Amino acid sequence: MQWNELRAYCNSREIGLIGDVPLFVAHQSADVWSHPGLFKLDAVGNPTVVAGVPPDYFSKTGQVWGVPVYRWEALREQSYSWWIERLRTAFGRFDVNWLDHFIGFVRTYEVSAQAKTAVNGQYYPGRGASFFEAARKALGLLPLIADDLGAKAPEVVALLNQLQIPGTRVLQFEFGSNLESNSGPPEQHPVKSVVYTGTHDNDTAAGWYRKLPSTQRKTLQKQLGANSREVIWALIREAMASQTDTAIVPAQGLLELGSVARMNFPGIAKGNWRWRLKDGALTQELAQRLRSVTIMYGRLMSGEPRPALLDIRR
Repeated sequence: MQWNELRAYCNSREIGLIGDVPLFVAHQSADVWSHPGLFKLDAVGNPTVVAGVPPDYFSKTGQVWGVPVYRWEALREQSYSWWIERLRTAFGRFDVNWLDHFIGFVRTYEVSAQAKTAVNGQYYPGRGASFFEAARKALGLLPLIADDLGAKAPEVVALLNQLQIPGTRVLQFEFGSNLESNSGPPEQHPVKSVVYTGTHDNDTAAGWYRKLPSTQRKTLQKQLGANSREVIWALIREAMASQTDTAIVPAQGLLELGSVARMNFPGIAKGNWRWRLKDGALTQELAQRLRSVTIMYGRLMSGEPRPALLDIRR
């Protein structure tokens, strides 16, 4: 009841809430207990393989998530009813939902349940388009954002284009790769995408900037046309100036907080999700500054308010 009241209040203010639908569920969950046939389990209910990601930007040995993986053929035989009900519940709570690890709908990286690292794993196909077709038939419009970060697999790009689901762009990644080569700013983003200065898995913008080598900090300042004191808000303006439909800035970026305010360290199980936004931190002065930037780049027009999205995932 309280959540519904909060959501109604936000909607009355033209604010939509972004929720999160993790691709996988925990082995100890009620879902696995009540639907064991939908997961790759042994005769006594333990996972034979678990999901993860291969070595990448975040971890040299990859990530072993320890969660069971789906038997997509079994899901298909049930017309994906379990997944459809999961989405139905999510849209009952949020206006837009982020699909975490979208590549998993195309292919899942599986490692042995006994593995300590994800170095030795293998990809297996998901059910992609057929699942989303069934979900749209059952639920209608699906306001989604795809977590398509990392290597852009051609089949993922093709599926997003087919489904017209916006992907994700992260300025820390895009500027970071260009800083190493001393090349120009990132390429123009697709209109149907969502740009973040950084996500919950990244360091804060200020923490990221301060950890750059001095030569790369100077390159970034040059690319953004800003000095050291202005660079974080210059990055925010870069996101707002993007032609993407949606631009999102973490509160830590607005407040120019350092690494102490970081949300999550991928691949590290403990010590995450401890930062809290203090009451009163988002001042009227800060609101006016954000409003000015939002108006400057056409994301808020006098007499024609555009709905805002509040990302409260996790």
